[in-house]
Amino acid sequence: MDELAQWSAGLRYLASPRRPQALFATPGGTAEAVEGLAHDGANVGRILAADDQRRLAVREWFHESLEKVVLDVREQGPASFIEVRQGSDAGSVMLDQAGQGIAQVLPVVALALGRGSAGPGIDVIEHPEAELHPAAHAAVAELLLKSVRAPGRPLLIETHSEMILLRTRRWVAEGRLDPSDVIVYWIQQTDDGHASVRPISISRSGDLDGWPDGVFYEDYEEVLAIRRAARRGAGA
Repeated sequence: MDELAQWSAGLRYLASPRRPQALFATPGGTAEAVEGLAHDGANVGRILAADDQRRLAVREWFHESLEKVVLDVREQGPASFIEVRQGSDAGSVMLDQAGQGIAQVLPVVALALGRGSAGPGIDVIEHPEAELHPAAHAAVAELLLKSVRAPGRPLLIETHSEMILLRTRRWVAEGRLDPSDVIVYWIQQTDDGHASVRPISISRSGDLDGWPDGVFYEDYEEVLAIRRAARRGAGA
């Protein structure tokens, strides 16, 4: 029971939507651990301001993953703020003026990059891809998958992103992730109004066992419809 209590004390939860503060009081000399990250990500700026190594890692991720977005924390005496710019020559804006995608993913990045030193527990993240362009979902998936190896810290993700699932399957197929280390749960409402949970395993070839019919097939059906329409147009 003592071990269970210790493990549950390591629970970290990021809800969606997240509301990181663009302007905040400059933290003191004692660094705030990422375990203190609020469930809405409000205090992520204070955490980054107090941890140079994590701030640089987050800055590097944004620059490499989101079309050369530059994100940094600036201090002006008793107040600090998070600023964002697109490329080295662009003007800077406050985080809350930079679009919802950057604000929503910032706490996710800060949490993921600190999982290796967080100790035992579990991390739960709602919709890590929230408000991001679909092209950025792959970068988020890579970030989360790389952090899965954190010892003693399972990662529980609630997502609607097809890319996150596809990238996970690819990692398994490429041998970068053991299929025993990942499981998918499909949650569906039943006819009587309750919710059913179906576990779905991933084979070593990346195939899904028992995936529901019609899920994530919308894009495929749209492509087929476009090709059918093109053929009809060509024959007219």
